[in-house]
Amino acid sequence: MAATTTELARLLSLPLDPAVLLGERATLLRAIAALDTRRNQLAPISKLCPELLSEIFLVIAAYSRVSADHPGYLSAAEVRTCTMGVCHQWRYVALGCTRLWSYIDFSWDSREKVKNCLLHSKSTPLVVQASLHRPLGLANVLLALEDMCRIQCLDLGFSPSHFDSFEHFLLPPAPALEVLRLNCDSSSVRLPPEIFACETPRLRELELRGCAIPEDSHLLRNLTYLSVDGTPLDCAFPAFRWLEILDSLPLLQVLSLSQSFSLALEGCMEDCSDMLGHISFPPTPCLEIKQDSDKLPATQRLRSLGISWRADGHKFRASTDETGDVSPESSGSEFCLAFAREPLAFPLLLAVLDALPTSDITVLDLATPLCHCPPPSHWVFRVAEDWTGPLHRFIAVHTLRRIQYDWAGAVLDLLVPAFALPRVDASAVPVLLPALHTLEFVNTAFDIPAIVPNLMDLLRWRTENGKPIRTISAYFCKNVLSKVRMLEDAGVEVKWDGNARFEGEEDDSDPPVVPRTRRMGAH
Repeated sequence: MAATTTELARLLSLPLDPAVLLGERATLLRAIAALDTRRNQLAPISKLCPELLSEIFLVIAAYSRVSADHPGYLSAAEVRTCTMGVCHQWRYVALGCTRLWSYIDFSWDSREKVKNCLLHSKSTPLVVQASLHRPLGLANVLLALEDMCRIQCLDLGFSPSHFDSFEHFLLPPAPALEVLRLNCDSSSVRLPPEIFACETPRLRELELRGCAIPEDSHLLRNLTYLSVDGTPLDCAFPAFRWLEILDSLPLLQVLSLSQSFSLALEGCMEDCSDMLGHISFPPTPCLEIKQDSDKLPATQRLRSLGISWRADGHKFRASTDETGDVSPESSGSEFCLAFAREPLAFPLLLAVLDALPTSDITVLDLATPLCHCPPPSHWVFRVAEDWTGPLHRFIAVHTLRRIQYDWAGAVLDLLVPAFALPRVDASAVPVLLPALHTLEFVNTAFDIPAIVPNLMDLLRWRTENGKPIRTISAYFCKNVLSKVRMLEDAGVEVKWDGNARFEGEEDDSDPPVVPRTRRMGAH
């Protein structure tokens, strides 16, 4: 303390000479900087060698190339701040890490900053990703395109007017280019035949939208990923040419057909099933098999398709909920079976069910019933056909979806066969769908005489047999509110969206009702 007081007294006694005062100030600033550096050495990270610290910086910088919705996303400016803006040591290490400077935000960084990053990154391969709809993005990308031999990934979104500004930059060779994504959103453009001087030896991923290329383009070589959408009709390749291209790509792993609404395979069942067995589908595919004859040959071959049955269960017409999120019940594969001839013959349907893994299906969606009749009859289960046998196969179904007005009565009648046949001993009738615990009604009126009484019979029937219904959902259903207490007293949870009219029906006379999710006893 005494030394500090003495030093302070010395400073206060200095002559009022600018040169002397500025010299003392500079000395003190250097001393403070030295003390800060010494204090920073208390942190454990200060003990890391510069090489390891550089790798940590690169891990942080990688988060600037993830989706902006990612919780760990950092902008390129934030990466520079949290690496070079901490202390002198970190700044020194960051300035010497050329790969760190290659993380550039071409859409938002200033032109001067992009120039500085390109200079400090030296010969490091570049990832050029930007939307050229921003004038700053176009100017920055043009700076990067001046050194095409460094670009490893070129990912641009643009319009035809932008393409005229940078087309000539695409003519030099691109020896380092591995990924090329060009998205012309408002119209279409024609890529020059001599693009990249026909020298892209490392190109592996090609994604073109709204861009036309020649049939013999060198871009269609040695690819592992190929996606081509929005090609102008006058530039589209014939089907046989695409087959030749695919045949010449032995390394191809992914063929993206994001705009393809239908994949049609014509041929005998054996050939089609063999081909489907070599195709990888997304987690929720819709496979439609159309057969225009009275017989379905080789149906057993469907069992060999790996896309059709998985441990998490399978659905008919599974779909996402209103928020767009895939619910747990719809996380498996979707298997839609359709036939060109109507009405569908019941024996043929039984043959199809024999070939399907019905024991794995967990949800039956009745919006597009398997057994569909032309108008005026819309019943899911026709009275003249014995559906009890087929339904006994669905031992894992826990949810019936979209029980609608037209077929609600038929569904309830079928699920309680003992009530339809009073002379039959109820205890001798096996329970259909033993795992069933949820019924979802849509566009149903609960004041119809056959609905609520049959529903109450069903609840009692399954409870007495140890297979109770636990949840009843109602969406766009009428007269639900007056039946809630009765259903709750039967021991079920009632979920109602509060809509007192059918979907799409206009009726301004009813006031809005608060949605309800109630359990028995929650009054």
